[in-house]
Formats: sequence, C-alpha cells, structure tokens
Amino acid sequence: MKEYYSYKLQVSKDEGLHVRLAGRLYQQYVVDAFSYDIKKKNYFGTCLGVMYFVEFQKRGHDRATIEITSHKQKKEVEDEEAVDEINAYFDGRYICASEASYRIFGFPIHHRSISVVRLSFHLLGEKSCTFTENETLEKVVRCEKFKHSQLESFFILNRSDPNARQYTYDQIPQHYVWNETDRIRTIRKKVKQIGRLLYTYHSAGELWYLRLLLSNIRGPTSFEALKTINGVQYRTF
Repeated sequence: MKEYYSYKLQVSKDEGLHVRLAGRLYQQYVVDAFSYDIKKKNYFGTCLGVMYFVEFQKRGHDRATIEITSHKQKKEVEDEEAVDEINAYFDGRYICASEASYRIFGFPIHHRSISVVRLSFHLLGEKSCTFTENETLEKVVRCEKFKHSQLESFFILNRSDPNARQYTYDQIPQHYVWNETDRIRTIRKKVKQIGRLLYTYHSAGELWYLRLLLSNIRGPTSFEALKTINGVQYRTF
C-alpha cells in the first residue's frame, strides 16, 4: 500500500487534468478500509467529460459516475443539485463474472446463520441511564429505579425461573428474548441468538473480574451471589 501511493505521487505530474480529493497524506492512507475520490476531467472538442471514481477497499467493486456536457455549461454543471448516490450506486455497480453466474443460477449470495447480541454489565449502583437536560435529579432517580438493566433482569430471571439457573449470562440469549420496552426476558420461541459480553480492560479492576464471573458462574441471583463462594461472601469480586 505504501509503495502504491509513493508511485502515484511520483507519476502524478504525467496524469494531465487529474484532481485527487483525499486531504493530507498521513497514516490513514495505509489502512485498507480508506476510501478516496478521483475527479477526472477530459475535454473533447466543445464537450466536457467529468468522471468521478470512488474507490472503497473491502467495500465491493470500484464504481464510476460519468457525466458529459457541453463546455459552455461547465459552470452550470458545477452548480447542479446533489447527486442521488443511492440510485447511482445501483445503476453504476459492477458485477463480476462469478457473481453474475451465481445470480443467473439462483445460488445464495448472502447468508446469516445466527445474530450476535451484545450484553451490557455494570457494578452495583453504576448502571447507565439517559435523561433530558430539563429533568431534575430526583425525577431521573425515581424513573430509573424501576427500569432494570440487562444484568439486573438476568438476576431477576434466575430468581423467578429455575430453568434459567443452568445458563451463564452469555448463554441466556440462546433461550430467552430481551424485551427492550418492558425490560424483562421471556422464553425464546424462534431463531436463537448468541450472547457476547461487552469488552473491558483488565485495568478496569472490579468490572474486569465481574465480567469473568458472569462468563463462568451459572444462575447468579444478585451481585452478592457472585461474591459468595462456599457460603462465604467476599468483599470484592
């Protein structure tokens, strides 16, 4: 990637009327997912051809939007309304031979087996909440008191459903559905999901150890239950 951009910068003087819209040259240029636009203008007698090349590494095939107009209308072309990029994507997309054959014979192009749901967790009394700037602190505390987090609903589920106690926190989405509106979990009846706990660094201390316990202990009913081993409740995780 570095050699490519070094070469392009060296030969840019021979490219004629090429304008590269990419900003400064820095480390982002060597990232595969970086994208840039190339605006190329060619004059054919009294006609002006404007070609926009948009390249996205790892985002499908390269595409080009070509627009030809008279030289007298050059200023009008630059002052036109914004291009409908969504329709331009579908109209200008390129399909290779392999993809075309798959579509002709009706082979599956895309497939997803099981979705992954992210599970949040927090220490006791440190769950996140949302509120508007006009709400008072008392109102926020009163409202959030009855809104259970995903982790708190996991504890409540284990206290009310003995069947749920055989699963760890990340296994719960395979058997129970999280209802965002009612903030409760119900038995899953359709396609399963895979649960994954949000990542945290070991420097987070207690939060890091809480994540380890949730990944290994089955059926905890509270934060205190996670701290209890052989009937002895410890002060920290």
